[in-house]
Amino acid sequence: MTLKKLLISVLIMTTALLADDPEIVKFTVIENLLDPWGGEITQVNTDGSVFAGRYSFGGGFYYRPESGIEEIVGSASPRGMANDGTLVGSAYFPMILADTLTEVNAACYYNGEEWVMIGPIAGTLPNDPNFYQSAWAIAADTFIVAGMYWHENSKTTAFVWTPEDPDGELLPDYGLDQSSRPNDMSANGELIVGWASMGTAGIDYVSRAAHAWVRDELTGDYELLFLGGLGSEIDEDWLGGEAYGCSADGNIVVGRSGDTEMFVWTDDEGMLSLGHAPGHDPAVASVSGLDVSSDTTIVGFAQPVFYEWGRSAIIYSPSSGIVFLKDSLENLGLEDQFEDWSFLHINTISDDGKTLAGSVLGLSGIIQPYTLEFIAPSTPTDLASEIYNDADGTWIDLTWTDDPTNNEFSYTLQRRVTITDSTSEWATIANPDSADNSYRDSEIYFANGVEWEYRLRAENPVGESDWVEIMTTSSTDRLATGLPTDLRITGAYPNPFNPSTTIQYEIPEQMNTKVVLYSVTGAELAVLSDGIARAGAHSLQIDMSGYSSGVYLVRIISGDKMAVQKLTLIK
Repeated sequence: MTLKKLLISVLIMTTALLADDPEIVKFTVIENLLDPWGGEITQVNTDGSVFAGRYSFGGGFYYRPESGIEEIVGSASPRGMANDGTLVGSAYFPMILADTLTEVNAACYYNGEEWVMIGPIAGTLPNDPNFYQSAWAIAADTFIVAGMYWHENSKTTAFVWTPEDPDGELLPDYGLDQSSRPNDMSANGELIVGWASMGTAGIDYVSRAAHAWVRDELTGDYELLFLGGLGSEIDEDWLGGEAYGCSADGNIVVGRSGDTEMFVWTDDEGMLSLGHAPGHDPAVASVSGLDVSSDTTIVGFAQPVFYEWGRSAIIYSPSSGIVFLKDSLENLGLEDQFEDWSFLHINTISDDGKTLAGSVLGLSGIIQPYTLEFIAPSTPTDLASEIYNDADGTWIDLTWTDDPTNNEFSYTLQRRVTITDSTSEWATIANPDSADNSYRDSEIYFANGVEWEYRLRAENPVGESDWVEIMTTSSTDRLATGLPTDLRITGAYPNPFNPSTTIQYEIPEQMNTKVVLYSVTGAELAVLSDGIARAGAHSLQIDMSGYSSGVYLVRIISGDKMAVQKLTLIK
């Protein structure tokens, strides 16, 4: 069977802080779906190039920003997606039960053309054709699938499966009288997150609690890990909640605990509460973290009353806490562009935190899939430096290309210095406006073996570009600028003189330089100059009208170097 592609019209709304500014947020709502009751996007791959979604009444689709919608053959609804677009879920397949060919709802993956049944997992039987096995997660970078199997007592057990091990294995939980289910896994499949019940036996779905299955590096077996619990509702009979998502590297787990509080879990700190959405009463509200990026940007939804619908999409970051997505867009000055939309869920976020997706409700009253991309500026180009050393001073001119199509609002310019084997930390020296494409750094000095490094990045309210770097080596560039390589006095003219002469000298690097007049016997007569002097050639006029005829000495001291010139005054 070949994959039938159906491109459906897409409404793309491009917004920015001001109408004339380049776009910093791209909002895409997918309309005219095959299901008139709408749907939602549930998965995005690492770089935000492929999305997967499901319709309200079954079936699913891919969405690629460059080509639009691609329908998924069959009625299965996607539950998880790998980076290459491989999907997992559950669908009906023919199986022999009691000598009868029966349609059984089983776990499966989508190979790009059709759904393919997984397993069956060794030792399992379809006790109910409608509830046998379902796949809920797939590793982003490798073909490892996790799902759950229904027992005859309506309890479930999580399982893991790979094509190399088609029998799969049931994962450990708290026994046949309890239930467990995976929801997500790390990119390499070493960590699976979800829930396991651990309370009163004999009651369906009692005492769900956030759990993970961690693969042992030595044995390859998965071990059950209780992630903890939050809230006053925690007791031996009721924990409530589950782990919904984890970062690609498996270092961060997010979900809901105590049935009301959003949590973040790390191996170092365990489970931490992230509180509630702004304005929500913690006594009755609920907030859930569904997915997390590598920088701990968590997405999900909040409800003012946990047992009522009324959901609103939220974003959490360590710097700002929990913020409603709608408020975040309004803080960017975009309230007019989004006033007709209610964001219900953010189901998924790309690993870099720049692209998210979920479901939105507009004036049509239909729940629709959407994507939202925060567009950081591109990296500046053609960063160049040029050294100047003349009568006006010493400085380095930095220039770069000012691309009018880029969406930067400003730049950050940083500098660090290496002297011998010691390198300073990067320090910000300027924040040029977006209209600028040059900067003069006058706070420098030249010395043999000194390296000046600069780096530049573009920034706007939703992100920043990568750094672009350049190095300027003063000792290497000295020949091009005519800088001296040593301290020396190049002459005194006239000499002999009456009553004034001019001393000419060169210093190799910018530092404190002292010029002193001595008698021929070595007595100090006057300090002619004392202070920071730039590298290069200098001249100093000496008026000795107040001195008698004779021989004198001028000594120039710069750092640990010294030079002497004999002068003859004749009256």
